[in-house]
Amino acid sequence: WYAERSVSARLGARRRELLGGVKREAKKLKRAIANLEGDLERAHGFPLLRKEAEILSIHFHAIEKGAREVTLPDPYGGDPVTIRLDPAKSARENIDRRFKKAAKGERAVPAIEERLRDFRAKLAPLTEIAEDAENAKDESAIDDLAARAERHLPKPRPEPEWRKRIRSSKDQKATSGARPREYTVTGGYTVLVGRDNKENDRLTFKIAGQRDFWFHVSQSPGSHVVLLRDPKDDPPKEALLEAAAIAAWHSKARNASKVPVNYTERRFVRKPRGAPAGMVTIQREKTLFVEPKLPEKEE
Repeated sequence: WYAERSVSARLGARRRELLGGVKREAKKLKRAIANLEGDLERAHGFPLLRKEAEILSIHFHAIEKGAREVTLPDPYGGDPVTIRLDPAKSARENIDRRFKKAAKGERAVPAIEERLRDFRAKLAPLTEIAEDAENAKDESAIDDLAARAERHLPKPRPEPEWRKRIRSSKDQKATSGARPREYTVTGGYTVLVGRDNKENDRLTFKIAGQRDFWFHVSQSPGSHVVLLRDPKDDPPKEALLEAAAIAAWHSKARNASKVPVNYTERRFVRKPRGAPAGMVTIQREKTLFVEPKLPEKEE
């Protein structure tokens, strides 16, 4: 009886260990898939923008300056179409803006669909392995499943360069108890967040690599945030959006529904001579509008 109980306990422990790794990776993939599906749904609305731009172009002279909306005949048939406008922009600017957004969205669709296929293909075997692991009757079956999982799980990464930089930093002793906050976003990328102005400086100028991405909420106090990456690697948009959401969360704008967050490569971040800790200037930045939030915790 004791021997059977021991075998059962060992089998249960190995099953939990296997499922832990498989489910963690599956959860990341599901989150990425959900984000991409949202992007694709939004992209499918871009043909309407193009249609609106074409209608506005046809009836260009009927658009009054400063109008907030305009109702125009639909040259493609059907009822008249009401189109909202930006009153601060001219008719031509409203039209051009729609054409540009439509073109950008239409170009994005093939890339989004390709990434969706890739992530779904990676998720399918992990889902199957998890189901088989739940039904495994002995350790031999677990061994086979572990071998299958190894082929589909990301290979362990070597120690990140930023950890080496922390270890070798001259002020390691003084800051050993004040490490940056650390998060993981889509794709397994590490995001670091400064805890105060001094640590913001240290994160940006001593830990971050020149090609890492640097984030900061726009026009509001907040932490310096760095997404670490290999210089030859381009993180997916989901990772950038999640890093921006982290930056928005660690700022005075945390309670806003949408927050503009600027990001650029670390090499374009400068500290003016004599500036106080945490103050920097940036160049070549782009802006993302995100809801302030932290990544879901892994189980």
